[in-house]
Amino acid sequence: MPINITLDTVIDTQKAWIEGLLAISRAHASGEDARAVAEKILSDYYDYDEGNILFKPTLASGAQTFRLTKACALSYFVGGNPDFPDDAGFALKPFTAGTVEVAGFLVRGDVVIAQSKIGLEMADGSSVEVDKTFTYRVKENGQLVIIAHHSSIAL
Repeated sequence: MPINITLDTVIDTQKAWIEGLLAISRAHASGEDARAVAEKILSDYYDYDEGNILFKPTLASGAQTFRLTKACALSYFVGGNPDFPDDAGFALKPFTAGTVEVAGFLVRGDVVIAQSKIGLEMADGSSVEVDKTFTYRVKENGQLVIIAHHSSIAL
């Protein structure tokens, strides 16, 4: 079956990822279980349930730069893992909105690679822009799930 991935598919997938990040932030701000929300996001948008993926978070460095397992990624998003004492929970920040600008994407078989600028706004009006390279696997149902995620601060 031919795979039909369009720019709109990539943008929609990345907007959904942003909405997941915002959901974690909102859950934390309202006293809900942000960890449970983050676990669902990692299951819905990443391919960890099929095995390890390649994840280099924006603010990770040193011996804890790469997050190959779901538990390692969860720690980056919500903290609380003694094996990653530097994790404060990136997704716990007071994010309120996000934007995506896809620079380009490639489709090779059932793999899609996209490079983007993701803008994140915070409750105090400040914002941050990050450069992302997402590599996705196209599932049988057409959904894109992340198999590699590299992130860096946009300078």
